[in-house]
Amino acid sequence: MKLAVMITAALCLLAMAGCPAPEAGTDIIAGSWSGAWTETYVGIGDFVANVTIVRNGSTLTGTAVTPVNGWTYTIAGTISGATVSGVLTYDVNPSYQITVTGTVSGNSLTGTWEDNAVPPWGGNFSMTR
Repeated sequence: MKLAVMITAALCLLAMAGCPAPEAGTDIIAGSWSGAWTETYVGIGDFVANVTIVRNGSTLTGTAVTPVNGWTYTIAGTISGATVSGVLTYDVNPSYQITVTGTVSGNSLTGTWEDNAVPPWGGNFSMTR
């Protein structure tokens, strides 16, 4: 009993120090992400994207939505270690695509993006879950 109390106290101290253990079964990439995407090529500014990713081995699928305009994209990508790469295809016009490369670390997903417009737009993204 005394050992259980000591372990519980130690875990509470870790949690208060900002070092909580990851939840059992939490995948490194799967889940819901949201955050800022900054366009740095032509200066249109920031926008928010809400992204849901499903993982099957190294294959990633899912959807991305930009709430400001309601645009929806289908995601097809891969993950290797903590490195993510893929393509977001605009559902209304599948010829418009955005290529992304990123890195996941805990509950943070950051990287770069570039579309296939002429001239291309692109920039950085930073999302959390």
